[in-house]
Amino acid sequence: MSKKFQEKSFIKFLIIAFGQFVSLLGSGLSNFALGIWLFETTGKATYFALTITVYFLPIFLFSPFAGSLADRKSRKKIIILTDTLDALLKILMAGLFFTGNMKIWLVYPLIFLSSTLGAFQGPSFRASIPFLVEKEKMSKAHGVLQLANSAEGMLSPILGVALYSLIGLEGIFALDFLSYFVAVSTIFAFKIPQPEFAKQIGKSFTNTVISDFKFVFNYLLNEKRDLLYLALCSTTFTLIGSHGMTLFPPMVLSMFDNATYGIISSIQGGAMVLSSFLITLLPDNKHKVRTIFLIDTLAGVGFMTIGFFRSWEIMALGISIFIFAIPSVRVLNATLIQTKADKEILGRISGFITVLGISPVIFTSIASGPLADYIMEPLLSKNGALANTFIGEFIGVGQGRGIALTFFILGTLMVLFFSSMLIFNKRLLTMEERLPDKI
Repeated sequence: MSKKFQEKSFIKFLIIAFGQFVSLLGSGLSNFALGIWLFETTGKATYFALTITVYFLPIFLFSPFAGSLADRKSRKKIIILTDTLDALLKILMAGLFFTGNMKIWLVYPLIFLSSTLGAFQGPSFRASIPFLVEKEKMSKAHGVLQLANSAEGMLSPILGVALYSLIGLEGIFALDFLSYFVAVSTIFAFKIPQPEFAKQIGKSFTNTVISDFKFVFNYLLNEKRDLLYLALCSTTFTLIGSHGMTLFPPMVLSMFDNATYGIISSIQGGAMVLSSFLITLLPDNKHKVRTIFLIDTLAGVGFMTIGFFRSWEIMALGISIFIFAIPSVRVLNATLIQTKADKEILGRISGFITVLGISPVIFTSIASGPLADYIMEPLLSKNGALANTFIGEFIGVGQGRGIALTFFILGTLMVLFFSSMLIFNKRLLTMEERLPDKI
């Protein structure tokens, strides 16, 4: 590998990460305000949940293509191109709202297009991290990225509620467009190292992607099976957690007002910021897998808290416990994969892991809305089948309590699964000692 590929600078990474944070904040404002508009317009959790489905579907469909592309083409050009197209898309959305031509059905193809661009950008950026920072700073680099995500999660609700009333959705989309210039300027300013291009091995790029997907699966199954098992555990966490996170906004909005929703969203964003900040300060963890399972178990306790208590303050505490877990789990998982896997194929591995992780999100985002609207909520309505049972006494009756019951069930499942992994799965708990580092 040539010398320029070995040049690493944490400062350069921080500058690029800052540009991505500004762009992320712009997108976060747009997504938060769009969610409020959609729920206000329809009043149904199903319509809100469908936006989650449409957002994650292209990530599921196109991540294998994006991973193969990231290992073969210029990652810098991919990031710049996708950022530019997404900025133009936000201008189109602003124009539709400004002229009064935005319809509910139009939201879904626009979200699909924006998410598609993000699906192609993600593997290129993530696969570049080991080429930008030293091994001993990998955890800190991922912690910085989580801190950026967390800060966006805290600021978007605060600013989103205020800006939604002041300048409307069209104004927020315009701000999102302006954030693009900050992000793309930091990408233009630096070289993003690239490994030697892998050769295309099929008659077409589609055949190459299919071959890459099989290759990564066989690589993980035969050479890094513990990483595959860990990814499946992460998928289980996502399956349970995404179901709850999809339903949390409709539950809060059905029980409280927009301002309360904004406060709770800001509190949970603050929990994510605190968690991410602590990650950047803590030394490298030598027992990452054990820590992951412990944190996942505590996240389940947070979900159970949401389901049991009825005040928004306790709900904010419960969701904050769950949210507090996410940055740590993501950083530890990402660090393990990028440390233990061969870095020449990290783009393709990123695409594979993304598909594995997104699969349950697609399922839950489709199923959670109808499940809440037509099964769980009616069960605990005033005249529902469970209203006069011990469950009705335990969880409560009325709007949002059917979803609360869902949270209690999900939290219980999470606690049982991950505590059992922490106690009984000795293979994964010793993975870090058995697998050699590749960086």
